[in-house]
Amino acid sequence: MVLVCIVLAGVLATGVMLSQSLSCTQPRKVEDYNPRITDGPRLGSLDVTFIVAADTHFGYRDIAKDNKRQIRAMNAVAGKSYPLGIGGKVSRPEWVIVAGDLTDHGRKAEWEEFESHYGFTGKDALLKYPVYLGTGNHDRWSGDNGIVMQKVRARHGGLYYSWDHGDLHIVCLDEAPNKRGLFWLKKDLANTGKDRPIIIFLHFPFTGRYSDSNWFGDEEKEQFAEAIEGFNVIGIFHGHYHASSHYEWKGFDIYNVGSPKHSWKSFVVVHVTDSRLTVVERHWGGLWDYWGWKHSKAINQ
Repeated sequence: MVLVCIVLAGVLATGVMLSQSLSCTQPRKVEDYNPRITDGPRLGSLDVTFIVAADTHFGYRDIAKDNKRQIRAMNAVAGKSYPLGIGGKVSRPEWVIVAGDLTDHGRKAEWEEFESHYGFTGKDALLKYPVYLGTGNHDRWSGDNGIVMQKVRARHGGLYYSWDHGDLHIVCLDEAPNKRGLFWLKKDLANTGKDRPIIIFLHFPFTGRYSDSNWFGDEEKEQFAEAIEGFNVIGIFHGHYHASSHYEWKGFDIYNVGSPKHSWKSFVVVHVTDSRLTVVERHWGGLWDYWGWKHSKAINQ
């Protein structure tokens, strides 16, 4: 069976190029699909800061109040001193990633409430930064082609998409990569090459208490690990857990981010340079905002 390869490109309001492949010439099995890898030299001078959050769950009780607190903390983080052991001050974030479960039931009114708080461009709502979105299992409660998925597709060109910021390549794998998503991912990574640093975000976790109660099982995870093996994946971010931590999975650094829902109210600030990745948790649910766990490592060596 041969499928026609169609690639769409869209531009976010910030001018960042997004790429989304709808379907590609491919064999029947993911493991048999090995597109030609295109490598190119890094540009250098990478220095970018951004935020990763998840599980905003609009529609759950009065969670809009907690999301307003989270947004205030995001808007205020630039210029804050990093915790001891990191040093320096937080630069203005270039964007915010929200890794799924934007809504609690996938309803139109819940999406509209999310949009009125987080916006799109950084100039159209309470949040001062552009937003990149993935969807989660709660967003599908109204169906796999519900309003949330329709809106995210309209914004980003598809549920699987990627963009570049200098040398950094950022990949959205939505809820998690299914078979179609793995074909798309292999093509996307082949076009990126093995030298450039890559950030991936999705909704479902890889290990732990809530990692085995959804369709993204051991076989799918193993296929995902095989797809990214050999590429310069410097960090993978996910939500779903409503808690926050750093852990390792199959040699990759995984970062689980917090949620306005339940008690672990935090997001992470990410700083990437040519030689280092730093991820620091920012708590906002108490009487004041404060730093939590931190992880920093050398990259591109």
